Amino acid sequence: ILSGFVISYAYDDRWGKMSLGGFFKRRLIRLHPMLIMGAVIGAIAFFAVGCERWDGNIAPTSWVMIALLLTMLMIPAVPGAPYEVRGNGEMFPLNGPGWSLFFEYIGNILYALFIRRLSTPVLAVLVAVLGVGYASFALLDVSGYGSMGVGWTLDAVNFSGGLLRMLFPFSMGM
Repeated sequence: ILSGFVISYAYDDRWGKMSLGGFFKRRLIRLHPMLIMGAVIGAIAFFAVGCERWDGNIAPTSWVMIALLLTMLMIPAVPGAPYEVRGNGEMFPLNGPGWSLFFEYIGNILYALFIRRLSTPVLAVLVAVLGVGYASFALLDVSGYGSMGVGWTLDAVNFSGGLLRMLFPFSMGM
């Protein structure tokens, strides 16, 4: 909710003086350093524990470095790919919470391209629809986890759940 509020409060009245590219540049400058710092700290920590994967095998240094580069470029790992070095299916194996920033980027893109243009009544309808989707996802236990702890991997359930988990409160904050 806070992200949507802050984005709309900070940028809604600036669009006459700011281009789409200018907005994206500002958001990259604001968000991306956290992602890079988290990836570097994650790589150091992963090396410190001997590059051991969840299954006990050792991830090759070359794949750890590729995972680091991809994480710093915000390119998520595909579950089962060799650069998904921890072996747990995470989007960003060297920066576990990076999935949250991934969805924050999606929210920012949707805000800039679409959501900011909506009138208040249309935005309210969008929030209601997203709320119903979010509640349905949780109540029907679509993920099978018994919670809304979704979004951390690229499988269909986690991706769609992660979008709902971000878009409903993000739009509500706006």
